[in-house]
Amino acid sequence: MVFTITGMLMDRHDIVREIQRTAQQNNGQPLGAKRFQDETGIEESDWFGKYWRNWGDALLEAGFPPNQMQAAYDETALISGSRCLRKMCEHSRSGGESREVQPNSAAAGNGGRRLASTGARRA
Repeated sequence: MVFTITGMLMDRHDIVREIQRTAQQNNGQPLGAKRFQDETGIEESDWFGKYWRNWGDALLEAGFPPNQMQAAYDETALISGSRCLRKMCEHSRSGGESREVQPNSAAAGNGGRRLASTGARRA
């Protein structure tokens, strides 16, 4: 038996009914565990390890397929977006600002001190 925030005594079957009720209010889609807790006051500690080993098992018992994790972004799209962003950033810089020389690199030629954006050496 589980006491919710509202003081109601709930067991496994009551939680299943709450999953079904909240799913019905959500256009037939079951809520995720966090939103379910926010909506009902039934915490993960009220069901995890007592009735189900994970939220997907609770959804299965309530007659729903387990929620799917959001799919990863397509790698090609990420690389393309990254290149586009880089070009935009490079384009927005002016003149010598777009070429940064890393301190301590052989190209620095200034004893490891970075040049200021105006091209003057720092003291």
